[in-house]
Amino acid sequence: MLLRIAWRNVWRNPRRSLITLSAMTFSLTLMIVATNLMEGMNRQMVGYAADRSLGHIQIHARGYYEDRGLYETLPLSILARFKGSEFRATPRAYAFGLASLGEQSAGVRIRGIDPRREREVTNLWKHMLQGRYLRPGEAKAVILGRKIAKALNARPGSEIALITQAADGSLGNDLYRVVGVLKTLDDATDRTAVIMSLADFAELVVLPGRIHEVAIRTPNALKVDVYKPRVVSLVKGEGCDVRTWRELAPALSDALALSQAWTTIMLLIVFSIASLGILNTMLMAVFERMYELGLMLAVGLKPARLVELILSETLMLALISEILGLGLGLLWSWRLMVKGWDLTGLFGEGFEYAGFAFENVLHAAIWPEGMLRCMAIMLIISGLAGLYPAVKAARLKPVEVMSN
Repeated sequence: MLLRIAWRNVWRNPRRSLITLSAMTFSLTLMIVATNLMEGMNRQMVGYAADRSLGHIQIHARGYYEDRGLYETLPLSILARFKGSEFRATPRAYAFGLASLGEQSAGVRIRGIDPRREREVTNLWKHMLQGRYLRPGEAKAVILGRKIAKALNARPGSEIALITQAADGSLGNDLYRVVGVLKTLDDATDRTAVIMSLADFAELVVLPGRIHEVAIRTPNALKVDVYKPRVVSLVKGEGCDVRTWRELAPALSDALALSQAWTTIMLLIVFSIASLGILNTMLMAVFERMYELGLMLAVGLKPARLVELILSETLMLALISEILGLGLGLLWSWRLMVKGWDLTGLFGEGFEYAGFAFENVLHAAIWPEGMLRCMAIMLIISGLAGLYPAVKAARLKPVEVMSN
């Protein structure tokens, strides 16, 4: 009976109720879209850093990450420890050298990779500006970063010379054919990267069977802190340092934490503003029904039951707006997930942040946990907004109200 009375009271003044519902629905829709858009941006940011180049977790010989020494290596056989696990692993080796083409020359960082394994860990192969990616088993072929290719005036089909210090003390040098040029990934790759097969690298640097880095792909890049202890246990006894992408790119990790905090603050601000509409609606409803509410108290309705009645009216408005807001928010988010939000007008062809390149189209991601959080915050704030009018109504004195 209490709920039936509350439902009738909500629609006693349909115009006022519809205005309140519209404001609450719009607020929830806006926040669901903003939350999904922020989640999509966070996933894209992680993807740009981890999925393109870093990997989710990296393993190095102890001390290598700080010094980048040629001799601080791991055995290639370490990859066998990940066989049959939930992780995908790829080996990498690095050396500094000089690249030249005609009269042009530049300092480079040579990276040796396993093209097949690298495809399982990163999507580097998808980001070719010119030419193609390295083929498994292909010899004397390299791909270049965009800026180093421009500095050398190199393009697919060009032949460059590489010179570097070999591990045995000799001078490693050879000619290599450029097969591809990468799109902008990060500043270091852009300016210095020369990527070749691990077999060619071992021959050039005289470092057979040794690597400097193992990049790991986990089932979920956002949960790397959960997977890190498992990776540590798999390489126990090898004298390794294990770091997640959060440790390798701390500026990006801080940006993600900041965006999550900002989303929460924005939720509270928007819903607090919407709650003013609820407060106004319920106060007006109480003032219009003073005589009626006083009569109900006079015939024996307990103040606590009157509080329940007013709160029921408030929560009914909130629940209706949540259903409408969730539906509209999902539709809008789905559109942004499929088509994206093109920011070309703001950032041109793309922008850089924390050393990584970002594309100019932002895609939303449907995030159930975030949407439930939006709905829960709105329900709580709505309840709090309706509490004051409810308590005010419960404190009415029947004799005074009915005598006026």
